[in-house]
Amino acid sequence: MENTQNNRDSKESVLTTIVAGIIVLGALILWMRQTQAPQQVLTSPTPDSEAASISQEIETLNVNNLNAELEAIDKELEGL
Repeated sequence: MENTQNNRDSKESVLTTIVAGIIVLGALILWMRQTQAPQQVLTSPTPDSEAASISQEIETLNVNNLNAELEAIDKELEGL
């Protein structure tokens, strides 16, 4: 009879420890979520600003020097 009582007390203490651990872990997770910094929302560029950016890049290109650049490449290829 005493052995059964000790076994029951042992099971109850293990169960109590597990339940307490789960409660502490749950509280810790909730606390960490509340103290976590809010994530920044990333916004994609609007099509108008993206088009303006592309147009500006195209305008900065100097296509007049394209022939000169190709001539330099041709000379290098001829040297091979």
